[in-house]
Amino acid sequence: MIHETGDAMNKKALLTFTKKDEEFVGALVATGTPRTVARVLVYLFKNTEGTMREIEHGTDLNEPQVSIALKHMEDHGWISVSAVAGSGKGRPSKKVALKIPVREIVDLIEESQKSAIENRLALLQKAKGYVA
Repeated sequence: MIHETGDAMNKKALLTFTKKDEEFVGALVATGTPRTVARVLVYLFKNTEGTMREIEHGTDLNEPQVSIALKHMEDHGWISVSAVAGSGKGRPSKKVALKIPVREIVDLIEESQKSAIENRLALLQKAKGYVA
């Protein structure tokens, strides 16, 4: 589904999430990825880039949720953030884009989960040693 945003001179179409997109978000959340991060990641996968406002509208998240998700993604090196020349009023807009392909991000999430599982299994083996 497509929604338009902006005034008549500055209209931009924003895609809303399809059922498949929501399933993608659900799969990421099931791996332990925060829901907000998953929604922003899927948005950027579909749109390649966006301003904070566009991401808010496209993900149905509020500004603090988007900011926290982007901080998480930036800390992991997944996104780049650049300033956009504005109208001179208010804070400058920021344009956000993925630094690496979504497939690589999913691979990184997979490796992180494998490592966490291996650590838990090692702790279980250690616990078994106490009751042997």
